[in-house]
Order: sequence, then C-alpha cells, then structure tokens
Amino acid sequence: MHPLFLVLIAISTIVFISGVFYFMLFSIGLLMLGLTTFAFPFATFEQFSEYGVRKTVKLVRILGVIIATFLNLPFIILAFIL
Repeated sequence: MHPLFLVLIAISTIVFISGVFYFMLFSIGLLMLGLTTFAFPFATFEQFSEYGVRKTVKLVRILGVIIATFLNLPFIILAFIL
C-alpha cells in the first residue's frame, strides 16, 4: 500500500472524529475520505477476482465521488443553515 494513502486516511479519520466537537470538521473529514478513496482506488482481492481490475477501480472511484459529494451534501447544507 502507498504510504501517502495511509497518511491521508489517518488524517481524514482524525478530522472526521474531531467533527464531533466542531460540525464543519465532520464535513471536511468526509470530503477528505472521499477524495482519498478516489485518488487511491484500493479494493479487496475478492472484488478484483470477481469484477476484474478495471471495473473494480472504476467502482471504487465512483464510490469515492459518492462519499465526497452526495454523503457530504446534507452536512454542508446544515453547516450553512446553522
């Protein structure tokens, strides 16, 4: 695994957990997690063997975009309302 991937996952998890204390950090942590997943599309061996490498990378990148945008959208809207 790439060392930058591990660092980015650790930072996004820390920011995500610290979002309990400050609401906007939760949203930033979720955005970082989605962008990290998009940049480093790692998946399990079972997914590679079932779907193939190209389909699995495409699927993981789509999930990264979903995490970064659609799951994050309600928190961004609430941050502007509150």
